[in-house]
Amino acid sequence: MIMQNKFVVRTAVMCFSLAALVGLNVQAQEIGVWDFDDPSNLAKATIGEDVEIVGALSSVPGLSQTDGAALIPKGSYLLVHHGIAPNGGGGYVNNYSLVFDIKIPELGAWYSFFNTNDSNSNDGEVFVNPDGNIGVGATGYSEETISAGLWHRLAIVVDLELGEIYYYLNGKMINAATEQSLDGRFSLYSVNDSTPWILFFADDSGDDASLFVSRAAMYDYPLTDEEVQALAGPGGNEGPVEGEPITGIPPVTPSITVSPENPSGLDDITLSGSEFSSPSDSTHTQTTWQLARDVEFTNPIQTIDSATDLTTLVLLNGQLPYGVPYFARVRYSDGNAQNSEFSAPVSFQLNPPVGFTLLYDEDFENAPVNGLPDGWSEINFTDDPGSGESLDYYHPELMTWSVQPLDFLTTLTYYHDTVPVVEGNSCIASSGDFASMSFYYEAHLISPEFDLSDASEVILAFNSNYVQNQDNIAVLEYTIDGAGIDDDGRPENGAWLPIAYLLEGSEDIRTDEEGNIDAEATFDFDNIADGTNFAYVDYVFASETQPIADLAPFIFARIDDDTSDSKRFEKYALPQAPYQPSVRFHWTYMGTWSWYWGIDNVQIWGKTSTSVLEWSLY
Repeated sequence: MIMQNKFVVRTAVMCFSLAALVGLNVQAQEIGVWDFDDPSNLAKATIGEDVEIVGALSSVPGLSQTDGAALIPKGSYLLVHHGIAPNGGGGYVNNYSLVFDIKIPELGAWYSFFNTNDSNSNDGEVFVNPDGNIGVGATGYSEETISAGLWHRLAIVVDLELGEIYYYLNGKMINAATEQSLDGRFSLYSVNDSTPWILFFADDSGDDASLFVSRAAMYDYPLTDEEVQALAGPGGNEGPVEGEPITGIPPVTPSITVSPENPSGLDDITLSGSEFSSPSDSTHTQTTWQLARDVEFTNPIQTIDSATDLTTLVLLNGQLPYGVPYFARVRYSDGNAQNSEFSAPVSFQLNPPVGFTLLYDEDFENAPVNGLPDGWSEINFTDDPGSGESLDYYHPELMTWSVQPLDFLTTLTYYHDTVPVVEGNSCIASSGDFASMSFYYEAHLISPEFDLSDASEVILAFNSNYVQNQDNIAVLEYTIDGAGIDDDGRPENGAWLPIAYLLEGSEDIRTDEEGNIDAEATFDFDNIADGTNFAYVDYVFASETQPIADLAPFIFARIDDDTSDSKRFEKYALPQAPYQPSVRFHWTYMGTWSWYWGIDNVQIWGKTSTSVLEWSLY
């Protein structure tokens, strides 16, 4: 009913406009048009500014023998300088229209049409879903579906001054949404902003499968229903249109190998695909790598589409647990959007370090919920809102490190179960679900003392359930001489030694002119954690007893707000732990409404006089 009412209103407005302009031929005027007719310059504009191509495009046939088009591979997009001033009564561009002549190769995937975020660091705004419906959750999806293999004209009309967004397919309105926010999600940065552009066909999380575009056009006002109907289908024809065939034989199915053949300990694993071969002489534009726990790949745990890692992919040691079998396979894509078959799978697993004994294993399954295992302790300096405060995300049990079941974690507002690195119980500190952004969070987890006097080499391993934020630091250190933490949160009675310092890479980690990590600059007292009065160095206890410059190898970059990058199976060699009768660890998590850090399956591996020939950890 809403769609019908809005359709009537827009038609009535157009009828009024036509009555006022009797005898005139009213035609929509674009501010930007991109036709992709020049194979040597697919960025060329017909009207407006040339686009910037992020990634790689390929020239393909379009609607006719005289019409060109472009393949937009997955992960590639167009950065479009639109030149529009703020409008619609807001500070951004609130009124505009987009028109695309597009063809999707197949259903079953997500396709993105545009992203208003200037750096493609969040979701796109309008999609084709795997069933062929057009829209997004904020506006709803159309009942009508797009067909694969045919050219369609999609028009998106945005009128945030009235809070309305309309979708048209081949001149027909297929969806209408109301109550959309002025200067909200669908508004664009304007010429008054430092990033006055829109991104075509972009999405941050891989929901941008390869598609073909024959024409893209942009208007600085909301097209009327009559104007969209006059545009008709692709190329101004009645749509959909079959167009010129995009021919090509798929690339030859690759093979895949893994090295080293028997990875163990702290080895990284390299997956290698065979040389690309295309019978149609097309180019290698993308590779799809898949990991699964079963040879049939019924539920892949990771799919990586890459335009850079075309024949080699390195799986860092921290991406894999010990003793768990995996399967990998690879597929190649060419410049005609043709995909090879997936390779035959290869199996591998990261084995425990050769010659090492498992000296300690804490999986937290027998520890009390809301408490800690025997011998473990915590100390925190987190602000306490108090029982009288009414906060949406206040969970007292998350004020500091505590054991929590996975069933509870998955109910939390800010928990992201994107990578399965923990199971059952784990120990976690969560500032995002503890309180609001105005509260300071600092929690230290301290392990028992371990006698490693019989170990000539030592490795600490644990499942790290972590999400980085721009204002937090995660610290892992150890002591061999009884160091502790006093009531003011400072080190006492000994020295803490570095293992790892996790920080947001692009902002908080400082580098020299050659791009090397500069620990002194990173841990300078002017590098303040957002929302606090503290420098990151305040949480680096090792800086009290050794030169800060020596800490550079222990600083590791993590991606801001990425829900999978830092969920890893961390493993660290501890050069000063061998032959020590008293070794202890501490995990420090500090932030302000800054996600969480959880650990599971904490293991200490040591090379001792005892030989272990068979492993039965999993």
